[in-house]
Amino acid sequence: MHSSLRSPRVMRRFAPVMMIAATLFAACGDDEGTTEPERPATIVAAAQATPNLSTLVTALTAANLTGTLSGTGPFTVFAPVNSAFDAVPADVLQRLLATGNVEILSKVLRYHVVPGRVRAADLREGQEVTTVEGTTLRITLAGGARVNNARITTTDIETGNGVVHLIDGVLTESLDIVDVAIIRGFSSLVSAVSTAGLVNAVRGNGAGQGITVFAPTNAAFTALGTLPANPALTQVLTYHVVNGRLLAAQLTDNQQLTTLQGGTVRFRTGPARLQGIGNTVNITTTDIVAKNGVIHVIDAVLLPTAPVTQNIVQLASATPQLSTLVTAIGAANLGATLSGTGPFTVFAPVNSAFQAVPADVLARLLETGNVAILSKVLRYHVVPGRILAADLTEGQTVTTVEGTTLRITLAGGARVNNARITTTDIAATNGVVHLIDGVLTESLDVVDVATIRGFSSLVNAAATAGIVDALRGNGAGQGITVFAPTNAAFTALGPLPSNPTLTSVLTAHVINGRVLAAAVTNNLVAPSLQGGNLTLLTGPLRIRGLGNATPLNITATDIVAKNGVIHVIDGIILP
Repeated sequence: MHSSLRSPRVMRRFAPVMMIAATLFAACGDDEGTTEPERPATIVAAAQATPNLSTLVTALTAANLTGTLSGTGPFTVFAPVNSAFDAVPADVLQRLLATGNVEILSKVLRYHVVPGRVRAADLREGQEVTTVEGTTLRITLAGGARVNNARITTTDIETGNGVVHLIDGVLTESLDIVDVAIIRGFSSLVSAVSTAGLVNAVRGNGAGQGITVFAPTNAAFTALGTLPANPALTQVLTYHVVNGRLLAAQLTDNQQLTTLQGGTVRFRTGPARLQGIGNTVNITTTDIVAKNGVIHVIDAVLLPTAPVTQNIVQLASATPQLSTLVTAIGAANLGATLSGTGPFTVFAPVNSAFQAVPADVLARLLETGNVAILSKVLRYHVVPGRILAADLTEGQTVTTVEGTTLRITLAGGARVNNARITTTDIAATNGVVHLIDGVLTESLDVVDVATIRGFSSLVNAAATAGIVDALRGNGAGQGITVFAPTNAAFTALGPLPSNPTLTSVLTAHVINGRVLAAAVTNNLVAPSLQGGNLTLLTGPLRIRGLGNATPLNITATDIVAKNGVIHVIDGIILP
């Protein structure tokens, strides 16, 4: 007997085991009450007589192995107790016991069986024993006897055709990636692999180093729609497989992986995802280990390298969630530009981004008379050149074709300005498209914002007074703050005065510097462009000009523009 198994501590540990075995043998004794108990005739009989092995008996029956393990033998069985089966996810266990998966179940159970009678005393540290399934088990004794990673809890239950050791885990290391995918519920992937004739390749060993499979869920295949026919299907599926067993801990940010298809994918962190040529997918589960490799679960089907046939406008037109953007491109007469040679990088707002814009603002933005403003907005979403997601860096600024810069942030999820980048690297013949969840309007100045926000009376008055350029200006480099009267306020004023009085009135509504509401203190005095002072009051927020006996209410604040900020007031400031 191994010295570690003969120690007093180990003997004391296995004393209860010996009592259990003695009780089991006594239960099988004859009616004469002989002093030496009979051991069970077969391993199956011993299992049937042991309540803690009832799930194993069910599995042996489902796999048609009771006859084999009742045969001559001898066999050594590492028998998982009921709690070991209970630890297997319920849906996985259900599939393992399903009638259609008898072959897989048989492979699992035969992996627990070793030819010959191997008692506890025969086990050695680091020993490898070959199972009747054909794969080896590894024995470790340091820190407690184990077979693979399962603890051996009871040893040397003798039967007429072998010996049983109880273990606290179900051993599945004999299953290859196809087997694991089946019992894990990746039925769409398995079906597609079968259709493409790739089952043997996925059961293979990747040039002796194993393989890594990025497995789309069933929902991912449903979202893809109808599977392409071969050879396209083979191209798609092999794009999900990499040679070598790559556990999650071995992957590093921005690491490029070459797939069996020949194209590359790029692993990114924060969150874990794969950037393919056609799309980016999230990795939702990692390190599902199989005999010949490892599975990582992804939430969409990776789209491999393929000839790109659509330009940016055609691509957008073929993408349902970009239908509002396509309408806007048409209204702004930018279709020809974005169908041109390029290349361009487009941060494309999806339909829900446009829906988040107030309906009246969006309606004005799409009006025929505001084409210049709409064009400015859309060109602010376009950057010259082809910028892939992997090229984006934290804090990076990129200059748009409109002339203003966008800011990229990656911490907490990739964003352009304040819009989240939801999908990256959609290839077009003349560039690349990234989908975003917001409409970027930071390129619009105060006049543009006032126009699409519906301050038509203020904009018309500014045009009449000839101060539009001043309102588009930058207030000595510090921006401007405009207190914008509503249309109703201008109606209440009556006919506009003529210049120079009109200019004097309008410039009384403007101060140099970008003053947000949070910066206002009570009785704050600010000189207007007209020259007179304005007084800002808090509780509630109000403003008074030299000619206003009663302060005017500020009804909306902090409407931000490229060159300043607008606060809405309910009357006219009188200088």
